[in-house]
Amino acid sequence: AEDAIENDPSQVKFYRTLSLALERLNLVEESLAVCENGLKLDARDPDLLQRSRDCSAIIQQKVTDQNPKAVDPKGDLHTLIAKKIAVS
Repeated sequence: AEDAIENDPSQVKFYRTLSLALERLNLVEESLAVCENGLKLDARDPDLLQRSRDCSAIIQQKVTDQNPKAVDPKGDLHTLIAKKIAVS
């Protein structure tokens, strides 16, 4: 899927395939990034939207589990992800 995106980055289906593979490998941060890139091409793609929500929830849960004090009281997901990456 990575090669397919490299050869034709305009095909949303390649982003779907890669994000699913990454999610199944438990690489949720990478899957979320691929979803976000695919959603730049088609902001209404139902598979990418759902996977993006799922990955975001998994990341938020990991951050909360690792450090409950790191949770932003406003629930700002981007802040949570930044804190997760900084901790890693």
